[in-house]
Amino acid sequence: MHYWHWEIGKVESWFTHMSKQGLHLVELKNNKARFEHGEEKRYKYRMLFGEKGYANAPPEHFKEFEELGWEYVCENNDTYIFRSLESLDLPEIQDPQELANELSISRKKRTKWVYPMIIIYAFYLIYRFFIRKYPILRLVDFSGNSDLRSLFLLIYVCCVAFKSAKELKRLELSLSTGVPIDHNEKWEIPIVRRKLRYIGLFVIGLILLFLPRFLIYPYSIENINYTLNLPYESIDYRVIRLADIENDENLLRRNLGVEKRGVDYGNYISTNWSPFAPLVIDTSEHGVVPNKKWVSSGPHSRADMEYQPILEYVLYQFRFSWMADVALRELLLWTESYDIKYFSQGITLSYAPERIAPSEVFDHPQFDRLFIREETVVPEMHIIATKGNYIVRIKYIGEQSLEIVLIEIEKLFDRLMA
Repeated sequence: MHYWHWEIGKVESWFTHMSKQGLHLVELKNNKARFEHGEEKRYKYRMLFGEKGYANAPPEHFKEFEELGWEYVCENNDTYIFRSLESLDLPEIQDPQELANELSISRKKRTKWVYPMIIIYAFYLIYRFFIRKYPILRLVDFSGNSDLRSLFLLIYVCCVAFKSAKELKRLELSLSTGVPIDHNEKWEIPIVRRKLRYIGLFVIGLILLFLPRFLIYPYSIENINYTLNLPYESIDYRVIRLADIENDENLLRRNLGVEKRGVDYGNYISTNWSPFAPLVIDTSEHGVVPNKKWVSSGPHSRADMEYQPILEYVLYQFRFSWMADVALRELLLWTESYDIKYFSQGITLSYAPERIAPSEVFDHPQFDRLFIREETVVPEMHIIATKGNYIVRIKYIGEQSLEIVLIEIEKLFDRLMA
């Protein structure tokens, strides 16, 4: 049915029109009406409201209606349908005041679960995106997309709930003043309104079909969201590979044995798309060079151990520059116990763990901002570099120099900007 539940007169008039065509109502369920073809008759239908379960134990006042000649047809939740032949000219089944009282009870039942649900879910969204850390990073990951869809659904439910409460209240006030329901109200949707509805649906369909591709252009990919085993060869210009940094023909892939759905989570590539970040790429690579040993020294030296470099790489492209700025601060917080203080001149960093060397903020001609932190006891470095709305985060464990890693990031930004 294309009517709201407060449009009682339109629904009753429509049922009457269908009976004149030989289609008689037999079931009303989840806003869908089922008819049975039969002899053409002129029935008049009436909708009542009350406790659920009439078919099993009819209330006394409903039983009185049947004794008066009204035939019970079906029920849907707390809505009940009765009918009688127009030729019988039976008295009305209820006066306006009684119907107003029943509508008031029905309205409260329909809305009593909506408002608590809205409040609870609103608090959940506030907690997820504002109270917990990293709201922007959470917004652009896969679960963030789900939360956005849930938010749009919540807004729709709110609009429907408020409109329903408003219209039912208006109908109650009208009935309480003695104005009866117009049982012959015009039920047909005007042609202009019908055409506008079809045009609107067509436009929405076009938007859903083409907008995602437009939003990720020119970085469109066949599958917007996926997680796959990282190929051995370089196939994506938006990715920095461990082989690019090591530049060793003897480098092999090291399998960690951590697999899920056929994906080796020690060597994977994952991409994600969201309305606020058209591109998010996450990779992890574990390598090994046979017959090569670590050359590091110190109290935690890995000397005499097999050389096993690691590269963890994440690339973000944000739609808005302010989101990139906030995400940068969140990434700095995320990268192992950063204590960030904000000053008008810039960002000051300090670190709690003693094993972490103080980070340096560099002025680099190829990057807008560059943050580097190197471990003091193991050959490990963390790099966060930005250019425009792009952010690259790299964690590299290996013995190649910082300059080599920065050159690869420069090449990456050159490819992206091209």
